[in-house]
Amino acid sequence: MKNNQKLSKIKVCLFAGILGAMVIGGGSWAEAAKLNGLAGPTGGLYYQYMASIAKIVHDVYPDIEISLSPGGAVANIVRISKDPNALGTSTLLQSLQAMRGTDDFEGKQPITNLRVLLALPDPTYLFPVFRPDIPMANLQDIKNKKLKLRIGMIPKGAITEWIWRKLLEFTGITVKDIEAWGGKVSYTNFSDMVNLMKDGHLDGMLGMGMAKAGWLVDLTNSRAVQFVPFYEPACERFIKEYGGSGWAEIPANNFKGQNKPFKTFQTYPTTIIITNEALPEEVAYKIVKALMENLEKFKLTNVEGLKDLSPANAWKAGTFPLHKGAAKYFSEKGYMK
Repeated sequence: MKNNQKLSKIKVCLFAGILGAMVIGGGSWAEAAKLNGLAGPTGGLYYQYMASIAKIVHDVYPDIEISLSPGGAVANIVRISKDPNALGTSTLLQSLQAMRGTDDFEGKQPITNLRVLLALPDPTYLFPVFRPDIPMANLQDIKNKKLKLRIGMIPKGAITEWIWRKLLEFTGITVKDIEAWGGKVSYTNFSDMVNLMKDGHLDGMLGMGMAKAGWLVDLTNSRAVQFVPFYEPACERFIKEYGGSGWAEIPANNFKGQNKPFKTFQTYPTTIIITNEALPEEVAYKIVKALMENLEKFKLTNVEGLKDLSPANAWKAGTFPLHKGAAKYFSEKGYMK
């Protein structure tokens, strides 16, 4: 009996010693992490970013698993602030709003417990596309002519919806106005909007994406559309009040049926990958290390938009502080002076 008790004690001590060695030495048990990856709407660029991040990180560190969920720039900020095991996409503009308690965060306690893993210098472009038979010289004609339109937009909580809501507001148009004129605004993801346009259930889309946005390639390959010019005073007001935006030109024939250059509105640099300050330093370090050391793979997500991304600028967020794990990586490699 005594021998059995001694043997049991030896087994327990041996197991505890092995477990302790793994924790101290950084074994896989101590490092395993199951994280919540909050992206953008399905089919959008931010969802593609997070899918790429999840795959690259898991390929390098199999004990780090990132499960994806669709979200939006505003919603992600709120959810990540409450979840120490979350990371996701957001934007420079809306992170500043969260810190200051303005716009979509007005009347709420400023959010200060988020940290940046990466900043992506990825300009994105706005695309107002409508059926070609709708008479519009620019977007203000929706108001001037009180057009009865069925318009698709990304759900609230995403940067796309917020920017378009502001631009419409500065043009003198609200969703209630559109409804009063007999129209309707449908909030859904890009993939569904494209299908609704193809089937004739939408008259137009107010979208955003990279210069060669996949959803717009899909739409223009299937249906003729017109790229409706912006009401420029509204855009100039947005630039003045919020910054981080300006004019750009999409060259002719970038999309099927687009026979002349299109003057579009862009935001830059928009995307930041954020996490909760409570995410363990070693996990944050590994995420950043995996991405920076597989940068060319990650850039395939948005070849044009991420062409200037490098370890020398990926830490320059200008909003929430850099996570200490990210700062450790960029400092060790000599990118942060």
